[in-house]
Formats: sequence, structure tokens, C-alpha cells
Amino acid sequence: MARGEVDAIVLAARQHGVLSTAQARQLGLTEATVRRRCISGQFVAVLPGVFRHAAHPDSWHSRMMAACLSAGGLASHRSAAVLRGIEPIQGTMVEITVEQGSVSARPGVIVHQSRQMALADASTIAGIPVTGTARTLLDLAAVVPPRLLEDALDAALRQRLVTWPELYETLLRHSVRGRRGCRALRRLLLERYGDTDIPLSTWSRDVARLFVAHGLPRPALEHRVVDETGQLVAQVDLAYPAHRIAIELQSKRWHLNHRSFDADPARWNQLTLLGWRVFPVTWAMYRQQPADLCRLIARALTAPTR
Repeated sequence: MARGEVDAIVLAARQHGVLSTAQARQLGLTEATVRRRCISGQFVAVLPGVFRHAAHPDSWHSRMMAACLSAGGLASHRSAAVLRGIEPIQGTMVEITVEQGSVSARPGVIVHQSRQMALADASTIAGIPVTGTARTLLDLAAVVPPRLLEDALDAALRQRLVTWPELYETLLRHSVRGRRGCRALRRLLLERYGDTDIPLSTWSRDVARLFVAHGLPRPALEHRVVDETGQLVAQVDLAYPAHRIAIELQSKRWHLNHRSFDADPARWNQLTLLGWRVFPVTWAMYRQQPADLCRLIARALTAPTR
């Protein structure tokens, strides 16, 4: 095997099994050689100008890499969120952003065209070029519902992938007439900028939304309760501090274990001594009896406090 083919195989292995014809030429492989390998089955054509070595299985990462190589773009929008681990964005769609007018559509690929590629803050994740976190959230604002955007924003802040100032700066830099996503992100920043109540799970945010939808006041998220000396007693999922009401979300995944079995009642006992009322809420209560749950909390809010 010629040296150029060996180098091509090594490079493909670093790129999830895919290689562009331009890269192959730089390594000394002629178009005729690539064509012969495709005919023999050693290479598999996947997108215009990109092929995959048959020894590497087809995967979402290989399709993402192939799309970026074929179009000269960056993984963006939902695909960028998945690469960055921003929950709850999921899926296997292949979504990229390219320079305005540079390429046409690619089969199986969602192609966004942008005049702001210089502002993309590109980096690489698993070898795949991807838009920066703040830019990814701005792009998400153009393609997902507001509720999902807020959940993604919470996740990015919780994982310290982005900061409020970075989001605001990104919005300012990208704000031009007709730029999709700016309005949705601006609305969210006006409501939430500087908010430190970042839930540890999307479920906490969903329960807060449920309460508000039923006419209840918006609860505090991840509220820290301290004793008279300032010592932390507990951090509760949701709270109405003025009423000393704590709502603790009980999931089988995080609380059905020996540690939580002992620790949760101990925390609740300490809260009770400080005059707090603790309301454990299960997933079944939230999903199957949401109106009853809201009525319970409404009664608690109107009941006399000690």
C-alpha cells in the first residue's frame, strides 16, 4: 500500500472514518485511485467530495464530520447543542451552518446559510468544527420553541458553558435586521438576565411553570435555607421563602438509594425545626395529578404560618 493511502487511512481514523477528496489529493491520492477504491468497496461515497473508509461504521459523528467537510461549514443549531452536551436537546439530525451563498443543499443535511460566520466563535469537539456555545444558543432560538430554549439556556449556565455577559454580547454582535433567533433570545434575556436561580434539572423548571400556569406565584429555584447562624441547612428544589414552603422533587433515579433514603428525611427534619413545611412531589403527582398538586400548594400558601 502506498504511503499516501496509509496517511489517508490514518487521517480518516481521526475524522470518524471520513475523508474529503481535497484532503486525499493533499496526501498524494489521485482522483482515479479514490474512484477505484470506491468501486472496490474500500471507500464509500457519503456526500459530494467526501467518502468514508469501509472499515469504519456509519455513525452520527461520521455524518456530521462528512457534512462539515463537504460544505466547508460548522456543526450548528441542534447538532451543536448535542455535541456540547446541552440538555435537553437531543436527536440525530445533521445540521450545519455555511457562508451565505457558498454551497447548495446536501442530502440528509439541514444547511443554514449565514453572513455572520466570522462571529461563530468556532471550536472543535471530537474533531468536528462547531459553533461556540453562545452562538449555538442564539441559533437554537431560531429553531426551537421558547420553552425548550429556556431549558437549554439553564443547562448551559448550569454546566458553566456560558455566562450571562457572553450571551448578551453575542446578542449585540449578531443583532441585525432579519437575523432569526435574536428576538427570542432577547426576550429571554430581558426576563432572566443575571438570574442565579438555575435549576439542577429541567423538571424543576417544569414544575415552576406548572404552578405559574395555575395562577400560583413563581417559586424560587434551588433556594438555600440557612439557620440563625448563617449555616446552610438545605438547598431545596423549589421554595416560597416568605411562606417557608419547600417543594422537594422525588425521582426514582436520584432519590431511590440508601444515601437519599437517609439524607432526605434528615434535611426535612431540620427544615421543620426552622418552621418550614416540606412537600415531597413525585413524578406521578406531577404528571398524573397536576391540578391536585397545584391546589395543595395553593392551600399551603393561604394557610397560616408559624
